[in-house]
Amino acid sequence: MAQGRRLAARRRAGAEGERRTAKLTASLDTRGWSSFHDRAIRGMGDANLDHLWVSPCARAFGADSKWWAAQRGEVTVVRGRLMCGSWDVDWQVDTAKKETETVSRLLGVPVTSLMAVHGARVRGGGFEVRGVYVVPADRLLELLGHNANGRPRPAEARRLAQLAEERLPSY
Repeated sequence: MAQGRRLAARRRAGAEGERRTAKLTASLDTRGWSSFHDRAIRGMGDANLDHLWVSPCARAFGADSKWWAAQRGEVTVVRGRLMCGSWDVDWQVDTAKKETETVSRLLGVPVTSLMAVHGARVRGGGFEVRGVYVVPADRLLELLGHNANGRPRPAEARRLAQLAEERLPSY
């Protein structure tokens, strides 16, 4: 019974992190971006991608939102493993990477993998581990903006957004 309550609490925390990330990034839609939240990933069972953004220059970014309590400690990498204080959360890097790799195959374009952390402090304001960029959620807009600069390609961005709509159904 206690294990069931812990699982339910983790799911509620995860949903809250996803809502907060969606709210933090809502302004992207007014700047020519396409945003998709809580999308099923075909071919991965019950897996979902928390967030997908397509920039005006047709670059794709996928994010997994995390709500990790500040009292657990700082998010960092220790001996190549993602940690939140003494809590080993490294498996979540592999999960995020696998999800974005699968979405990349479904869309036919590279998808940059992100992990947006709410609650806990992220060492150094963010870092990369095994191809996943781990960032404080409040730095997401900055990170997305810096990595999506380039010549706008509206037709390609619309095509990519349409493909995401078709191939990544709501979860």
